[in-house]
Amino acid sequence: MLNNSSVYSNEEAALAWQVGAGLALPIADNVKLDLRYRYFATTDISISSESFFYAAADDGPVKTHVSSHSVLLGLRVDI
Repeated sequence: MLNNSSVYSNEEAALAWQVGAGLALPIADNVKLDLRYRYFATTDISISSESFFYAAADDGPVKTHVSSHSVLLGLRVDI
């Protein structure tokens, strides 16, 4: 039986960073089309195999990172 008290008990610190850009194109006197982009990422983190529900091969900790791309499209109205 799996011991749930040890699941997700891993702690790790990583450096996180992001970069973004935006563009606003006028489509009327007081209305602009707004387009934004953001990339977010972290440095590598290590997760021990004991943190998973399944039994992983005993190759040591799993190394991974987190990253995401975000795009936002909207309308900006100047009042």
